[in-house]
Amino acid sequence: MNKKLLAEIFLIDFLIGISAWYVFLNAINFINIFTDKLIYYAFIYILNPLFSSIASIVIGYLSDKGHLDRFIGLSLSMMFLILLYQSFIKYDSLFLIYIILTIFNIAYTLYNVLKYSLVPKITAIFEQINAAYELSYAVLMVFGPLLSLFLIKAMYVAPLLLLASLLIFFHISKEVEYKQFKSTYSFLSVSRKIFLNKTFRLVSLIYLILTSAGSLVNLAIIQVSQKFHLTVTFVANFAVINALIGLGSALASILIGVRRSVLPRLALPGCLLLSLYPIAIFLYLLTQSDVMRWGFLAISVLNGFSNSILSIYLATKIQNIFIDNTAMSFATLNIISNITSVVTLFIAGILSGYILSLMIFSSLILFINTFLINHLNNINVK
Repeated sequence: MNKKLLAEIFLIDFLIGISAWYVFLNAINFINIFTDKLIYYAFIYILNPLFSSIASIVIGYLSDKGHLDRFIGLSLSMMFLILLYQSFIKYDSLFLIYIILTIFNIAYTLYNVLKYSLVPKITAIFEQINAAYELSYAVLMVFGPLLSLFLIKAMYVAPLLLLASLLIFFHISKEVEYKQFKSTYSFLSVSRKIFLNKTFRLVSLIYLILTSAGSLVNLAIIQVSQKFHLTVTFVANFAVINALIGLGSALASILIGVRRSVLPRLALPGCLLLSLYPIAIFLYLLTQSDVMRWGFLAISVLNGFSNSILSIYLATKIQNIFIDNTAMSFATLNIISNITSVVTLFIAGILSGYILSLMIFSSLILFINTFLINHLNNINVK
């Protein structure tokens, strides 16, 4: 594997990720000024799936037909223009915050769908680039929130990050010879091919559970951040928690990048560890004791480790199955998880007063995933 290519892919993903963190934290910070009700935070997670799902399935199908690099360039350009616009405006209403965040997230979702479909087009070693993507995500979890706090103070720097990503990507496009797997199937036949695959249906169910539990946990972390006494401000508490989750993700990504053969063996224990995190949140919100605060922070690292293990594992599974329809496959998974996220977050926002019970529910459904992962491993052996 070309180390220079891995470094460039990592850098693009990292710079885009910082931009996404900046837009997200900026929105969170302003919403916190307007209100402390969780339903308004839930809308941040709800509005993104409603619009990005339709765009991702269409662009996913078209990019499998060819010109994948152009679609990635288009998504990067959209994010750059949003950041450029945001640098010259000031939020004065919740409506404007949601509009800016939604448009940016449409482009960001497209990029996240297309970047995984790029992997089979440039290499046969999927795990290493997937690990590079996940390492980028992990480093962003550690440093992204902190860098975003700086960008909030120096907002005119933010558009330069996307501009740099565009330039690096154009450089890669000139250097790399893409392996073309142009799909000759119609939209309906591709959809049928994807949904009739037994492994894809199982992966979809795992994604559905991860998304449901993850949506509830994301909302709960906001409430934990509001009650934390680790730092002075809410947004700083939120940043610290995500940084610790990112530290765990970084450890997992480095491990898989160095020894990709351990990935299948880590998927099952990773799933078990993941189911413990909602319980840790439950115990902290219940007691708010010093012991549970530090216990929650420690388990946050394990949560990041487990989450990245499963992300790399499932992404590699899909790439191996649908080498010629990767974008469409990831777009389909995106729709499944987004619809689930919208429903879950809307209900959770309304029932936010019962967040402790929702954490118990999250832990239980995540535990179910251990049986599904075990079954997925058995399918792979046959």
